Parts: sequence; C-alpha cells; structure tokens
Amino acid sequence: MIMELSDEIKFVLNKLNMAGYEAYLVGGSVRDFFLNKHSKDIDITTNAKPDEIKEVFSSYNIIDTGIKHGTVTLIYNHLPIEITTYRIDGEYLDNRHPKEVKFTASLKEDLSRRDFTINAMAYNTELIDYYGGKVDLENKILRAVGDPNKRFQEDALRILRGLRLASNLGFDIDKDTMSAMHKHKLLLKNISSERVQNELNLILLGDYVKDVMLNYYDIFEVILPEITPCIKFDQHNSHHIYDVYTHIIVAVGSAIKDKIVRLALLFHDLGKPESFSLDENGNGHFYRHAEKSEILARNILNRLKYDNESKKQILTLVKYHDAVIGDDIKQVKRWLNRLGEDLFRKLIEVQIGDNFAQHPRHRDRQARLNNIKKLIDQIIAENNCFSLKQLAVNGYDMIKLGYRDSQIKLALDFLLNAVINNEVENEKGKLLEYLESSKKSNKIN
Repeated sequence: MIMELSDEIKFVLNKLNMAGYEAYLVGGSVRDFFLNKHSKDIDITTNAKPDEIKEVFSSYNIIDTGIKHGTVTLIYNHLPIEITTYRIDGEYLDNRHPKEVKFTASLKEDLSRRDFTINAMAYNTELIDYYGGKVDLENKILRAVGDPNKRFQEDALRILRGLRLASNLGFDIDKDTMSAMHKHKLLLKNISSERVQNELNLILLGDYVKDVMLNYYDIFEVILPEITPCIKFDQHNSHHIYDVYTHIIVAVGSAIKDKIVRLALLFHDLGKPESFSLDENGNGHFYRHAEKSEILARNILNRLKYDNESKKQILTLVKYHDAVIGDDIKQVKRWLNRLGEDLFRKLIEVQIGDNFAQHPRHRDRQARLNNIKKLIDQIIAENNCFSLKQLAVNGYDMIKLGYRDSQIKLALDFLLNAVINNEVENEKGKLLEYLESSKKSNKIN
C-alpha cells in the first residue's frame, strides 16, 4: 500500500535524501495511516547526525529540542516536524531515561528500541517493517518489540502507553507482553506524576476504557491505590448489580468522552467502602460517601499534579454527583447559577453515566436527566436570566438607591432570586420598583 504523504513530509524526506542521507517517516504516523486515522505527529528518523540535519536545513527555522538524544525540530509551513538520528539507547538507570544514547547507521537497530511493533514501522517510498507491526495491526494485537520484560524495565511508562493504545484501539495485548506488564507494574512508582497524569487522561478517553480498566485493575492500583478498597466490594443494594469498582468503571465507560466528566466518575464513589453500613434488613447504605470521595479525589489530583481549574471542576462534580436535581425550570436555573452552564452540563453527564452503571430497573433517572438537558438548552436559547451578570440592574444601580457594602450583594441576590422564581421580569424599571416595594413590606432589609 502506498502512503499519501503530505507536502511537508515529502519536503523533509526529499531534502535529506538529496543530501545523501536516509530518511523515513516513523512511529504513530505510519501506524495511524494503516488504521485510517489522522495523525497530528510527524516524526522523521534519519542516519544524518544532528549537526548534519541542521546543515541540510540551515536556511530554515530549526530548534534543538532534544539535541543530546539526537532530536531537532524543523518548523516548516508553521508545522513542527521532529527529526531524530538513528540511535541505540544505553543503559536505563531510572526505568524511564537512558543514561546515554549512541547514534547508529542502522534503521533496524533504531526501530528495535521502540515500544510496540505497531509503532516500529517506517516509510519512505515503501513500508519498512522488521518486527511484524503491520500483521499485528491487522490482527489487532499489541506486542512489545523484542523482549517485553526488557522494554518495560527500560521505561515503565510503556506499560501505561500500552494500556492507552488498548483503550483507544481496542486491541488485545499479546500474552507475553501482558505478563510483563503485570510483572513490572511496580516500576510505575518511579514515573513522574505528570507523565502518569497524561497517560491516565488518554486511557480514560478511549472507547475501550472499560475493558482495559477492568482487566488490568492491578496495574491501576499502583498509580491509584485509592481504588483498592473498591475492588470486589459488594454494595448489598438493590440499585446496584456491580461491586463498587466495576460500577465506577462501567460509569466511566458509559459517559461522554470528556476528560473532566470521566475523571469525576473515576473518583465519584471512592469513598463508598469507608462509608458503608448495613441496616437490619441487610441493605447496604453509603451515607455521606460523596464527602469522603471528594477527599480521596483531592489527594489523587494533588499527587498527580492536575491544574487548579481541573481540580476545582472535578471536585465539584464529585461533591454533587448524587444530588437530586428536579427537572423544572426554576431548579435548573438555580443550578445554572450555582455552577455555570458548562459545569452544570458536565454534572448532568456525570449523573447519566452513574445511572447507566446501576441496575437496569433503576435507570429511570435517564428521562429526567435528559429533560434537564433540554431545559438547559431552552434557558440558554431564550437568554433567560440565571446569573447576576445577566440581571438588568447592577451594583451602580444599588449604590444610587443608597445601598452600601454587603447590602449591595444582598439586594442583587434578592432580585436574582425573584427573577428565577418568575416573581418579576428581568427589566430594569420593574426590578427597581420590585425592590422598593419589597423594602417597604420588609421582604428585604
């Protein structure tokens, strides 16, 4: 099969070839072509040394992004293109980075150091596939290049990369590769929080996340030890057909592919084991489990170094994941006021995913939650007022009426509440008139 290369890739390959060097498109771009997927990354490998690469492209913008590892980045047509010299990695001392790299003249040696066979193919005018990557693609198999034990001991992050590929592609993991993943899982403790966070996010967004997180739960325990009490924890509750961990993962897999929503669902019931109690009839209860889940979620988010905005949103969703929200316009406007449109929409998606993971006979919440989504659409389309910034009066208007300091916020909140309750129209004159009459009748001080 002939690959259709972009003009930018053709330019780089031809430029290096004309200068007397070998050059190939390699890695994810080649893999994704055979999967009929678009790839954003452009990685070129060549036998030219970094200084020789820079000389070939001396009249272009080229950046020393990883010069000691043989990588430079060419900016061509505003597109970053990584170009790396064929190399052999030296000894790995930290299960992540080679102590040194040695350049080699052999493409085969360069490809032998890569993680999985489907990522170890190269292309110029024809496919170069020394390790059977194309066959593995056709058979939907994820297999480490060479000895999987060595691959994962070199770089333990490859374990999570493998699970990410399985989650996104739905591939089965080769038996020996799978065995090595389980065997070396504890090496993940040596991987930086930022790297773990990035791979976890990508795993969660996969179409096959449910299968991966259920089948490889022992690996996820290493990076998320908070899930351990949830595994095989019987809920003893007629609303549920799964243990706590399975419920969590089914909920994640049932939700929309949104990072914040799926992370919130991953954490939403972590506090259940600690909150569990049995009543006299043998029914399980989890009073205030959302509070305990929020605490555990905060610990994870801090440890994995999530940004403050993501933490704020995720923790809010965990806190309110089991809140009862009525499908009437007044309640919906109150929740819009509390959370804002974007986060409230996410909360509804969290509740939808949560409900899908319950017993089928208790999925009656779906109709109500879908009706809430329609009400949100209606409120936004009609520009109905649900926030202070939409209110037809503001702080300056309150100051003119003689309100000061905390009285200003109190008066505006009073008016907003009246608008949400349809007690007064959101029109400046009517709002001021309503405020004055309410003051006279002592409804507001």
